[in-house]
Amino acid sequence: MGVSLDQARDFVQEAQERIDIRKSKRRQISTPTPEPVPDAPVPADQAVGDCSQTLQVDERQEDSDNRGWEELQTSFAFANQHSELPNLMDRLVELFDDGRDRKHHSGIPDSVLAAAPYLADKVNVTPDDPHVEKTKELRRVFSSERVLDALLNFARSQYVKDPVLQGIWKLIILDQFVDFPKLYATFAPSYNHNDNPRDFGHDFVLIKKDQVNQRRSIVDQSGWTRCFDAWAEGVILFYPHRQRELRVYREEVIDIFQRGIHSISTTLNFDIDARSHYANQPFRLDDMVRLQKMYTDQVIKSNQASKQTTSFALSSIPKRKAIPICQNWNLGTCNDEDCPQRHGLCNKCRENH
Repeated sequence: MGVSLDQARDFVQEAQERIDIRKSKRRQISTPTPEPVPDAPVPADQAVGDCSQTLQVDERQEDSDNRGWEELQTSFAFANQHSELPNLMDRLVELFDDGRDRKHHSGIPDSVLAAAPYLADKVNVTPDDPHVEKTKELRRVFSSERVLDALLNFARSQYVKDPVLQGIWKLIILDQFVDFPKLYATFAPSYNHNDNPRDFGHDFVLIKKDQVNQRRSIVDQSGWTRCFDAWAEGVILFYPHRQRELRVYREEVIDIFQRGIHSISTTLNFDIDARSHYANQPFRLDDMVRLQKMYTDQVIKSNQASKQTTSFALSSIPKRKAIPICQNWNLGTCNDEDCPQRHGLCNKCRENH
C-alpha cells in the first residue's frame, strides 16, 4: 500500500504503547484512593509545594503524551498520502485516537478554548475556504521536525526538472515564501549543488557566505516562468489540491507580462507581493479580485517611484549661471568683444536699445 512492513509495524507498536499508557492512566483515576493513615500534620506551605510539583509533573506528562500522539498522527497522514488504500491511515488514527483532546480548526485544543473562552470568541469566526483550510492543515502536519526530516528525504528522492536545494525544499514543504532570484541562481551551471549546510549541533548549521548571498536577477518572462515552474512542481508534490490554483495564477502573471502595459519590474514586484502575502496569510492565488487589487497597488507604487526618480533627475541638472550685464558698455566705455559680461542690454530696463 506504499508503506513498508517495518513502517506499518512501527506505527501499530507505537499506537499500542500509547493506548496502554492511556488505559493505565484511566485505571489509576478510576481506582479509589485509600484513606490516608492519620499522621503528624503537614505544614501548609509544604502541602502547597507538593501539590504544585505534582501538577507540574502531570502537565509535563500530558504535554509529552500529546506530542507523541501528534507525531504519530502526522506519520499516519504522510503514509496515507502515499497509500493505495484511500483513508486507511485516517481510519487507523480514529481507531487509536482514544479520547485524545480534539482541536479547533484554528489548531488550539478544545480544552484550552474551554478554559479560555475569550480565545474562543476570537477564533469562532467563519472558517476560510475549504481549499485554504486544507493547505493550513497540511502546513500544520508538515511542521513537526520529525515529519519534516522524513519529507525532505522523500523530496530529494523525487525526479524534478530543475534540481532544488534542501533549504528551498524546506521552504516549499512548509509552504513559506521562496525568493525566486535565489532559486534562479541555483540553475546556473557553475552552482555547486553538493555544498549542503553542515550540521553544527544545537540547531545550528554551517553555510558558506556565498551560498547565502548568491542571487541571480530575473529580467524577463522566461526567467520568471522557469523559477515558477520549478517552485510549483515542488508545491504540487506536497499540496496536490493546489494544482489548478497555481495553473490559473501562472496564466494570469504571464498574461500581464505579454500585455506589456507596464514595466517588467512592476510585474515581478506584483508576483513578489502576491506570494509574500500568501506566505503570511494563505489565500487562493487564483482569486482574481484580490490579485487585481494587488496589481493596481503595485502599479501605483511603480508610478510614484517613477515620478520621484524623474523629479530627482531634473533637480540634479545644473542650472545655467546668469551672465551679468556689462555696466561699462552702458556707459560707452567698453567695446571689448571678449568681455565676459553681456553687451547690448540696457542695465535699467533690460531691453535692447
